[in-house]
Amino acid sequence: MGGAIVAYLARKLTGSLVKDIARHFQREPMTISEAVIKIESLMEKDMELARSIEDMRNNLMKRSKKKYLITVA
Repeated sequence: MGGAIVAYLARKLTGSLVKDIARHFQREPMTISEAVIKIESLMEKDMELARSIEDMRNNLMKRSKKKYLITVA
C-alpha cells in the first residue's frame, strides 16, 4: 500500500499527469492510475487512513515552502 500512497501524494501534490508519474517511478501508467484510484476508494471508507494521508500531505507541503528571513536595513 505504501507505493499506492506515494503515487496518490505525487499526483495530489504536483498535479502531474499519471503518465509522467509512471515514467518517474518506472511503472506503467495503468499501475499508477489503479493505485491512485485504490487509495481514494480506501480513504472514502477509512477516515483514519484519510487523516493519516492528509497529515502526510500537509507535512510535505510545509517542508516544501521556503522560509525567508526579512530584515530591515
